[in-house]
Amino acid sequence: MDGQTQRKRPAFTMLTVQKIISYFFLIFFTFFFFFPFFIMLFRSFMTSDEVLFDLPERIFPSSLFLGAYKELFSVKMIYFFKNTLVILAFNVIGSPLTASMCAFAFTKINFKCRKFWFSLMMGTMMLPGITLQIPMYIIYSMLGWTRTNLPLIVPAFLGGGAGSVFLIMQFMKGIPKDLHEAAIIDGANTFYIYVRIVVPLALPIILYFAIGTFMGVWNDFMGPLMYLQKERNWTVALAVYNMFRGEFKGQQYWNMQMASGVILSLPCMVIFCLFQRQLIAGVTFSGIKI
Repeated sequence: MDGQTQRKRPAFTMLTVQKIISYFFLIFFTFFFFFPFFIMLFRSFMTSDEVLFDLPERIFPSSLFLGAYKELFSVKMIYFFKNTLVILAFNVIGSPLTASMCAFAFTKINFKCRKFWFSLMMGTMMLPGITLQIPMYIIYSMLGWTRTNLPLIVPAFLGGGAGSVFLIMQFMKGIPKDLHEAAIIDGANTFYIYVRIVVPLALPIILYFAIGTFMGVWNDFMGPLMYLQKERNWTVALAVYNMFRGEFKGQQYWNMQMASGVILSLPCMVIFCLFQRQLIAGVTFSGIKI
């Protein structure tokens, strides 16, 4: 027994040392990557003079100053939040819905020239996004949409993008064909099969895509900058940009800039923390057959 115990101790000690080293590096890199956010957070609770003139520069505020957040959360800013939420709602619902429909059609329905249309769709991924901005702007301008939020809403219901369709297709290919064939034998139509069989099984990848859509739309700046020309249609990101370019131009409101950065960062961080399992599941299962 003593010999077996002595042989087990080095292995146990080595495993403990490896865990300690692993956790040390995990904590170190977590602190390293979150340090800029912590600086931004702490300075958002400082006064503007405290940020600018206190030497040596402090990390923690001397007192909890909420003036920057009170100034940002005005009635006008709440209106911009409402605009952003409207665009988010349409995109988070429309993009995963239409992308999953396209993926279902390409994987489970035999129709004429399916390979041709699939190749054509995948070919659009070769086009750099920057080359499409001017043609798309001309189209939306001809439709009279450039002064509305329609350019940021309508495309969400047009397939959700070739990359998203392809990703969901890879997941749906793993759904057994027997389920589809059994449903047809039982008299189920195509829409019933999609809603009651395919969508519940493909829910991890659909949620993954919905979360990615939320983060992309929330952080989008170029789209609102191009199309939302009227102030009443601005999103939060565009409103913050125009606020410091116009209303506070030339004024050193660093604490308000830090507060706006915190406000724009928090929703994505909260969404990631709440749905990290779904994000990991979507990436993991997309290449695994059920």
